[in-house]
Amino acid sequence: MLRWAFKSLIAEPLSFLLTALVLGVALVLVIFFEAVFAGESENIIAYPKSINTDVWVMQRGIFNMHMATSFIWDWKRDRVSGIEGVEKVTPILYLNSIVEAGNKRWFSFIVGLVENDKRAGPWKMASGKPYPDNGEAVIPKILADKSGLKLGEVVRIANKIFKVVGLSEDTFSMANSVTFITYSDLREIMSLTGSDSYLLVDAVPGTDPELLAERIRNEVEKINALPSNEFIKNDREMAMQMGVELIGIMTIIGAALAISLSMFMLYVFAARKRRDLAILKALGVSNGAVYLSTIFQASCLAITGLLIAVVLVYAAIPLTDSFAPQITLQITGSSLLRLSLVTIVVAVLASLIPVRQVMKIDPLLAFQR
Repeated sequence: MLRWAFKSLIAEPLSFLLTALVLGVALVLVIFFEAVFAGESENIIAYPKSINTDVWVMQRGIFNMHMATSFIWDWKRDRVSGIEGVEKVTPILYLNSIVEAGNKRWFSFIVGLVENDKRAGPWKMASGKPYPDNGEAVIPKILADKSGLKLGEVVRIANKIFKVVGLSEDTFSMANSVTFITYSDLREIMSLTGSDSYLLVDAVPGTDPELLAERIRNEVEKINALPSNEFIKNDREMAMQMGVELIGIMTIIGAALAISLSMFMLYVFAARKRRDLAILKALGVSNGAVYLSTIFQASCLAITGLLIAVVLVYAAIPLTDSFAPQITLQITGSSLLRLSLVTIVVAVLASLIPVRQVMKIDPLLAFQR
């Protein structure tokens, strides 16, 4: 029976390919938005993920970095440094601000780095030096390209001029970017004395970060300390609420449109086979075998359409990188598996509608003209 189903499927190759192509184009929309969603979900927390510290220490009541404000007195840094299990403490300053270059403006997380300490700076560079001196800044390469900025030119942060000395990679998302300047420069901008924003705590090898975080919370008043994995989780959740959810909604809308179009095309394709199915029923083929052949054909169409969609998306990635470098596409195996299962289920359901209609009519009518 499956042999007949396959021969029937390819008996009209143009119809098969057209249906699979339309299905593939519809699925491209879903895969694209899923890839953007996955890429943004990672890019938006790139900084805390890449720092690779054991424990984050911040002001009490603060649980993340994204769109947060934290102040810790510097004497508490000394207290944290003396706690058992702490190997090193690196302070950073942090500010949500606008960076200006000519008539271009963009939102950025400004990170103030302690001079001559390479603990918390950019993790991947395109060009220039990774650690700025006073009056200097390291900005994302994508923003430099969009603004026409080159090394040696200047940007403005909170009415202070900075010379661009480095262009970093992987420090940009559509929701935010990360700009690095010195600790002292950011302290001047924020008009701060004697306080940090966050403390990056490196534990002595063999120390449990969760136990160390609890120890810090117990021994230093009015601060919060979280192991890095929990801090990153909190930051992702906040980032999702602040903007990435919009991409998720667009993904759902795109998926609904794709499913609707896919169901229509698969229904039309299956409906063209009604007479063949009625003949099979008239020849004594069981209902179960008819349904099985339909499920087989629908699955073949769904898989072919999905393969076409994947090929199209992968072919579009270089174009996206060239014409829209601010968009990061990340295609995951789990999303493709999930989409494959949904596509096959939709294909089967859409194809079974005309088959069910055939099962209700007199099979002898199939021989009448």
